Amino acid sequence: MKLERIEIQNFRGIGTASINLENFTTLIGSNNIGKSTVLKAIKILVDTTNPTTEDWPFRQASDGELIIAGYFIDIQDWERTKPANFKSHS
Repeated sequence: MKLERIEIQNFRGIGTASINLENFTTLIGSNNIGKSTVLKAIKILVDTTNPTTEDWPFRQASDGELIIAGYFIDIQDWERTKPANFKSHS
């Protein structure tokens, strides 16, 4: 399974971002630009970690919807049958 694209909305300092991931992707930028935020979003996406208050914009509870969406390709048969651990907080 390969993460091809990630879309992030209202997560930490990112308002909206859509990032296409190639076979080898490097995040480059000055300090406090959002590199670690992108990695944290990927961790939340593929792990069973829930976002914390610090993950919301301005580190405050918000009415805005926090979205982290991943688009995967090359999914193996055994990965298709593995149950997902999806958590939604509506």
